[in-house]
Amino acid sequence: MAPSSSVSAKPSPKVSQSPTEQLLGLLSSSANLPDDMVLSELSTSVLAIRSFMASSSTSTGVDFSDMPYSGALSSSSSSSSAGSLASSLASALDTFVASLILNLRNVGGGTDDDDDSGDGQENPNGLEQHAGGGGGGDDDAVLQAYAEKKTREEKLSKLVSLTNLLRECAAMAHAWTLEMLSPESAPAKSASAASQERQACTSLFNASRRMHDLLLALAQEAATSAANEHDEQGELANAQASLADDVARLCEAWFAFHVAPDAHATNTSTRNAGRRAAQDVLDACGIVVAELTTQCLPFLLIRALCGGRPTDVKRAFAMRDSLTVLDFDDEESIAMTKELLLRCSVSASFLRSNEGRKFLSHVMLVDVEMMKEVYACVKAQIPNASSAELGWYGDVMFRAWRTSSGADLLTLESWVFGDLLDCAVLTADVKVAAKALQVLDAALHKHKLASSGIGKAVDETLHRLYEPVVFGSATAANASVRLNACRVMVSSFPLRVLDDADADAQILQQQLHAMAKLMADGCPQVRAEACRGCARMLEKFWELLPARVVGVLVGRIADDLSADAASPLVRSAALEGLKVLLGQPLAHAVLGRAIGSVGVALGDASRGVRRACVDLVVAARQIRGMPDIATDVQLLESLATDPDEHVRRKVGELLRTQLLRPDKLSDLLRRQPGAAVELLRGIGFDAARELLLDEVGEDVVVKVDGSVEAWLRKDREDAQPLAQPLSC
Repeated sequence: MAPSSSVSAKPSPKVSQSPTEQLLGLLSSSANLPDDMVLSELSTSVLAIRSFMASSSTSTGVDFSDMPYSGALSSSSSSSSAGSLASSLASALDTFVASLILNLRNVGGGTDDDDDSGDGQENPNGLEQHAGGGGGGDDDAVLQAYAEKKTREEKLSKLVSLTNLLRECAAMAHAWTLEMLSPESAPAKSASAASQERQACTSLFNASRRMHDLLLALAQEAATSAANEHDEQGELANAQASLADDVARLCEAWFAFHVAPDAHATNTSTRNAGRRAAQDVLDACGIVVAELTTQCLPFLLIRALCGGRPTDVKRAFAMRDSLTVLDFDDEESIAMTKELLLRCSVSASFLRSNEGRKFLSHVMLVDVEMMKEVYACVKAQIPNASSAELGWYGDVMFRAWRTSSGADLLTLESWVFGDLLDCAVLTADVKVAAKALQVLDAALHKHKLASSGIGKAVDETLHRLYEPVVFGSATAANASVRLNACRVMVSSFPLRVLDDADADAQILQQQLHAMAKLMADGCPQVRAEACRGCARMLEKFWELLPARVVGVLVGRIADDLSADAASPLVRSAALEGLKVLLGQPLAHAVLGRAIGSVGVALGDASRGVRRACVDLVVAARQIRGMPDIATDVQLLESLATDPDEHVRRKVGELLRTQLLRPDKLSDLLRRQPGAAVELLRGIGFDAARELLLDEVGEDVVVKVDGSVEAWLRKDREDAQPLAQPLSC
C-alpha cells in the first residue's frame, strides 16, 4: 500500500524528538487541551512515528511501508475525534509490533550451519572465486570465510536493530498503559469517545500480549547470545536482556491495575478504588490481564533466583495475585512455574526478604497440593538449616496461617503444624527434633503473648494440636521422646482453654504435674532438661502460678536436683536454673530461703558443676539483699586450689576489690598465700609488685611463702607470662 500524502508531508520540528517523548507529552497534556489542539498534536505525533518507522526501514533493511495502518492513520488525520486518532495510533503500534516480531523471527530463524554452509551464497563485494591450481583452493577458503563473516555481521546488526526497535515499542506501550488506565487523568467522556478509548486499549493490550509471548524465549536467547563468540561486545545479548526486562515491566504495569474478583467489591481504600475503576475499563474491553502473567511471573522468579537482588524479589511479590489465575491442576502447563515456586520456597533470596516471605506465604495458600509440596521442600531442609533459616521458615508458616481459612487452615494445621509437632516429639535425633521445635517457636509459640486476637487464636490452635500429643509423650517408654516432649511443653507453656476457667485451671495443673514428674525422671538428660525448662517457666510466668506450687518447684530444684548424686549434668542444670530465677525480682524472697546450701558445689568433683556454681555466686552477689551462697573461706579455698582457670578467674574478679587492699592483703599473704598469688596474678606482674612493695612493704614481702617470693623476684621476662590476666 502506498504511503498517503499526509505521511509524506514534511514533519514539524517536533520530529527531532523521540516518538516515546512526543507520545508521553501528548497524553500527559491532552486532558487540558481543546479538541482542535489535541488533533494537531496527535497528527504531529503520527507523523513523528511514521518518520521513525521509515528511518527504521533504512537501518534494518526491513520494509514497513506496506502495512495496513497507513490508510487508517491518513484518514484519521481529518477526523474530528481525538479518540479515533488515539485508536488508530494504538492499532498502528500493534501492527508495527507484529511486523517487528515477524521480521525478528525470520532474521533469527537461520542457524549458524545455514550461514556456514556457503551453498547458493553470492560472493560479497563482487569478488570472483578463481578455480584451478596454484593455491586456488586456499583463495576459495579465504573468500568463503570472508563471506560467512560478513553474513554473520549483517545478521547480528539486523537482530540488534530489530531488538532495539521492540524496546522502543515496549517503552511506548508502557507509558501509554500508565496514562490510559490512570484514574487521575481520565475526565468524563462521551459514549463515542469511550468506545474509541476501548478500541485503543484493546489494540495496546494486543501489542503488549505479542511482546509478552516472547518473554521467556528472549531470556533464553540472551543467555545463549552471551556465550556466542561472534557477539564479542555482547551487543545483542545486552539488547535482548534489556528488551526482556522492558517487556516484563510492561506486563507488570498492566497487572498493577488488576483487581481480583473477590476483592473487587470488598476493598474500599482510595488506591484500590482507582484500581477498580481501571479494572472496569479492562472488563469493558474484554481484556484478561492474566494472559500477561503466564510468562512474566516465571521470568521474574528466574531473575530473583539467579540474581538474588531484593528489587527482583519485590517485583515478584507485586505479582503475587497472578498465582490465583494459574491452573495448578494442569500438570503440563504449570510444571515449570511450580518447580520455580518450590525453588523459591527454600531460596535465601526470598527467605531473608520480608516481601519474599510474604510471597511464599501466599504461595502456600494458592493450592492445597502446592502447600503440601512446599512444606515437603522445607522439611527436607530443616536438619541442615541455620537458626536464622529456621526462623524464616516459621515466619512464612505463621503468615500463611494468619491469613488462611476453611480448608486451607485445616490443611495447614493438620498437615504442616501437626507433622512438625510429630517431628519435634517423636524424632529419634534430638538435634533434628530441636530444629523442628525452632520452626514451631517462630510459627506459633512466639505469638502466644500477642496483644491482638492473634494470641487468642494461637492459644486455641496449640491446645487443639498439643494436648493429645504432649502429655502422652511425656510418659513414653523412650527417653528421647520424653526429652523432646519436655522441650515442647516448656516452649509452648502455658497451654490454655480461654473459654472455660475450670478447664483452663485443670490443664495448667496437668502441665505442672507433668513437669514435676519429669524432674524425677530416671534418665539424667530428661531430669536436667526438665530442671532448666521449669526454671524458665517460673521466671517468665511467676505471677500466673500458685504460690504453693512455686515453692515446691523451687525447693525441688534447690534442694534435690542441685545435690543429685547420680549425675553432674543434673547438678549443673539445677544451678543454671537457679541463676535464671534470679532474673525474676518476685522470686528473690523465695530464693533467699532456698539457695543457702548450694555453695558446697564449689568443691564438686565436676568442672561443669563448679563453673555453674561460681556463675550463680557472682550473679547472687550483684543483687542487694540476697544472702551469700558461699562464704569467703570457701571462695578463697576455691581460688587457691581449683584446677579450672575459669573458676579461678571468676572468683578472683569477685574478691579482688574486696581483698587487694593494704589492710587485707598482709593477712591474706600469711594465711592463704596460694589464694593471694592468684589474686596478684590477675592484676599483672607490674601492678602486683608495686602494690606489694609500696603498700605492704619489703619486710612483709620477704617473709611470705617461698613460692610468692620466688615469683616476685623473677626477672621481668620470665615473670611476664605469669603476669598476664587469666582468660577463659
